[in-house]
Amino acid sequence: MGRGHHARVRQRVPARTRDEFVAVVHPDDRARVGAAIGRSLETGVYEDLELRAVGSDGKLRSILIRGDVTRDGEGRPTALRGAVLDLTAQKQLEEQLRQAVKMDAVGQLAGGVAHDFNNLMLVILASVDLAAAAPDKPRRDELLAGIRSASERAAALTRQLLVLSQRQPLARGVVDVAEVASELLRLLRRVVPASVEIELVAGEPVAPVAGDRGQIEQVLMNLCINARDAMPSGGRLTIRIENVVVEGRNLDGHPWASPGRYVLLAVSDTGTGMTPEMQARIFEPFFTTKPPGRGTGLGLPVAYGIVQQHGGILHVESELGRGSTFEVCLPTAEGPPSAPRREVEGVAPGGHETILVAEDDEGVRRVVEHILGGAGYRVLVATDGEQAVRAFAEAAEEVQLLLLDMVMPRLGGLDALERIRALQPAVRAILTSGYSDAWRTDDPRLAGVDLLPKPYAPHVLLRTVRAMLDRDG
Repeated sequence: MGRGHHARVRQRVPARTRDEFVAVVHPDDRARVGAAIGRSLETGVYEDLELRAVGSDGKLRSILIRGDVTRDGEGRPTALRGAVLDLTAQKQLEEQLRQAVKMDAVGQLAGGVAHDFNNLMLVILASVDLAAAAPDKPRRDELLAGIRSASERAAALTRQLLVLSQRQPLARGVVDVAEVASELLRLLRRVVPASVEIELVAGEPVAPVAGDRGQIEQVLMNLCINARDAMPSGGRLTIRIENVVVEGRNLDGHPWASPGRYVLLAVSDTGTGMTPEMQARIFEPFFTTKPPGRGTGLGLPVAYGIVQQHGGILHVESELGRGSTFEVCLPTAEGPPSAPRREVEGVAPGGHETILVAEDDEGVRRVVEHILGGAGYRVLVATDGEQAVRAFAEAAEEVQLLLLDMVMPRLGGLDALERIRALQPAVRAILTSGYSDAWRTDDPRLAGVDLLPKPYAPHVLLRTVRAMLDRDG
């Protein structure tokens, strides 16, 4: 901003006492401004003050005060004097620019989601019609396999979007990052061409980190796939893991992170590298430098979202033609690493108990009723939380388990569970949702409750139900 603009907004104000001045400052800024004035008078070093104040017209204005400290005959600080610069118009323009940038990003995100989902829906809808008219079972099975594959890709895209919005619940535990990288290395050798050499360099011993093992695996996989794509003619992919201490300027740009001990997970490649302009945009959803059909532009934004959700740091260094290095720092944890969850093989068990299902989506409700009923359970259904409470009150002696959607009209699943527990404190419950902020809290009402994220496969639902019904106590 030029000197001419400052000259237009510079104002002369009458002398005020400290208390009189602080009184016109916005309440949220008073403590900070009062402390800054106190420091300036104590040290004799003036601090520029940017604050919100109530103007003579009664309107709130953003101002900057620049000046110096006056001293007495013995050189002791006695008062502050300065010029007031009105930044209100500048702040309004900055906010309008931020909103414009935000809306542009939302538009890009919506366009990318619509493009990918339209492709997936085309596969699903066309395959359904073709399967209905298929002359033989092998052809129907082939089309059904295509429907399943497209549906799984749609579910994966949804999970990525939930990570970006930080609404994907974390299955928190203690994770051995070195073990995650070692296991992932075997998979990478199948998806990375032989022209790319892979090396894992791990310091000893590497501390465990606090977080979700599956999401940390996704971060590492996304960074490695990005490195692979940057080396179409071959090269070297290096994964480096070591203990580090993060503090000071290393925390810049990551206000959610705290100084302390971290595990550094660095993925380096000898590929094409990036310009500074590209680096400034790589974490934007659906921004990609790859040719059409070679990437969604979600890999790096998802990795960034996961790292942020873990209270970590993600930093990139790159030079055009000389490769890139992505450095992830994750906070360390105390205690032994949690055992990774493995998919249980075999047929999912059923039963004969009565289950009350509350789900407002008719399609989901019918599918769940079909899955549970087909496994031998008796199913009572409700379309919202209030109906679930009434249904339980009428059949409390019969219902052994509640399956409640978290977000429903009139009364959500958690509030419905609280009312039902007032009738039967020992009732068993499973809460299910595509996402829920409540899953990321320490809400005491979640004690003893199983959380089942959507979408889930029939065998996952049946195993979760059976495990809850068989749980002691």
